[in-house]
Amino acid sequence: MCHLALSKMERAGMIQYLVMQNVDGLHQKADSHSVMDLHGNLQTVTCLSCAHQLSRQILQELLLSQNPQFIHQPAKIAADGDASLEAIELSTFCLIDCPQCGGVLKPDVVFYGESVPRKKLISPWNNCTRPKPCSYSALH
Repeated sequence: MCHLALSKMERAGMIQYLVMQNVDGLHQKADSHSVMDLHGNLQTVTCLSCAHQLSRQILQELLLSQNPQFIHQPAKIAADGDASLEAIELSTFCLIDCPQCGGVLKPDVVFYGESVPRKKLISPWNNCTRPKPCSYSALH
């Protein structure tokens, strides 16, 4: 509900730019356009070697095509999107490498203990050009 309200406020000119800590993309789904995902977004993955990005959906399709034996395995899904796979043999699971360089792919989010990239910290302030301050939402 808050996501929709903030989107309406943006369209009405009351909000210039949202700086978010959330990684779920719900503000974009609510049709907000000027959003800085400070901690990243789960909708993309990035190669740790060459910085190539691809959508999480494409990665999911690749994972499913390379691991059909896991498609119908039971998994208890946690609120944060993790899955409990305690009774499943994972030694045959095939990871997907970066299609550009063969590097390791990582969700495009800041993990606990990592720092927010400096570029992301500076960018929101550069996007605020009106005299009124940017709105900040820490809603989860």
